[in-house]
Amino acid sequence: YYQKYGSVKTSHMFIFRYKKVCCNRNLSFYALLRLGIYYHINRDFEDALDTFQELSELPIVKDYTYYDILVNRSKSRLYYAMERYQAASECQSIVLKYLKLKAKRQVPVLTYRKEYNKLGKIQEKMGNFEDAKMSYQAVIEILEGRGYSETLDMAKAITKLGEVSRLMGQLDEASEYFQESLRLYRLNIGEFPWQSSVARLHESIGDIALEQQQKVSSSTITSEQQE
Repeated sequence: YYQKYGSVKTSHMFIFRYKKVCCNRNLSFYALLRLGIYYHINRDFEDALDTFQELSELPIVKDYTYYDILVNRSKSRLYYAMERYQAASECQSIVLKYLKLKAKRQVPVLTYRKEYNKLGKIQEKMGNFEDAKMSYQAVIEILEGRGYSETLDMAKAITKLGEVSRLMGQLDEASEYFQESLRLYRLNIGEFPWQSSVARLHESIGDIALEQQQKVSSSTITSEQQE
């Protein structure tokens, strides 16, 4: 509709007329959800937020957690773009709370990984590195529980742990994570794979080794000066 009939404001008017005459709550919900996402993509953040807030008040959202998950997921992404990280964290935590309420076997592994990684990314922006590390560790525990211990998904999850450990200054631990992630990549796709992520792992391992060497050299120079 947006592409065919023009501006988002015109489309907004159409959706409200549609909502009034539509007896299908499901279709009405998705019409507003897509409008909010459209506002977000076009960086009309306040209009997007107003639309998502209106969605939150719909009876279908209050009656069914599935729709509440969709709204909070969209609000989390919006708040992140607005750099309102605390609000983004709260919405993302609601998404994960609802997922945990479901039987774990009913929720795909990649869904858990995606949502926990989003939460970890938000927590990193807030400077809550310990919390971010716990979010990434949760992904690893889920993968292990589902039998994904030697997969590329596990390699990607361990890389996240290495990245946050490095941000925390835990260089030895970060290097171990990167080495383990590299081992899993080699196990699954060989020594010279096409993924750029493998090149970044080699780069990170080399950078950490250089940082550690510089720390040793700096410490040696300081000791000699004191003597």
